Amino acid sequence: MFTTFTLDYGSDSFAHLSSGIAFENHSETRQGAICVAFNPNGAIPIIRTTTSYTQPSQPFTPALHDLVSRIQTASNSPTLTVNNAMVEIYQPGYTKMGFHTDQALDLEADSFICLFSCYEDPEEKHPRKLVVKEKLTNKEFEIPLTQNSCVRWSTLTNAQHLHKIISGPKDKTQSRWLGITLRLSKTFVNIRAGEWHFQDGRHLRVATDEERKEFMQYKSLENKNIEYAYPEISYTLSRH
Repeated sequence: MFTTFTLDYGSDSFAHLSSGIAFENHSETRQGAICVAFNPNGAIPIIRTTTSYTQPSQPFTPALHDLVSRIQTASNSPTLTVNNAMVEIYQPGYTKMGFHTDQALDLEADSFICLFSCYEDPEEKHPRKLVVKEKLTNKEFEIPLTQNSCVRWSTLTNAQHLHKIISGPKDKTQSRWLGITLRLSKTFVNIRAGEWHFQDGRHLRVATDEERKEFMQYKSLENKNIEYAYPEISYTLSRH
């Protein structure tokens, strides 16, 4: 189900892992970036979500490659494979996340999702929490996102549950949180003549306003159902 372990980092993991990444602001309290491990022919593994990114994907930094190796070792999973990292920084005031299932449109079947957490203050006493809700029973439980911790779950577990990240006690001082969500994409794109194309040659285009609404409706259905299957979608909300 959900497995938690702690990685052996020093006190500077926040600065170490966020260095060299160009973040964009999604709100006053949330920043994000997408980093990817290109495949041998230079194709980009994309994971389309309801968040719209204006900056293109960035290559995995050496620190991110090292993070993956540490997760493989700590979880005793040497074959664990990921190629897409959503890197986010939350200010203490960010509290807007709702329950959701990680969007599986582009996720490789039978793969794993890993969420790594660390704080600007390595002595953070009031860490954020991952609240998990089972879709069938609505039963909830919490997983503390402590310094240098990693939570791992499968795509099957992802489909069966909703989750959200919440802040610690509102009356307590918190430092900035760095969260890195690592996943394995099955969808690759290349740029040709200035336009993005899937590996089968189809054009990946930016969604129209109506398609954006449609995309949000698909996501809502995924959140409500365990065995939801997306239709073929040839658009995206982001630059890749």
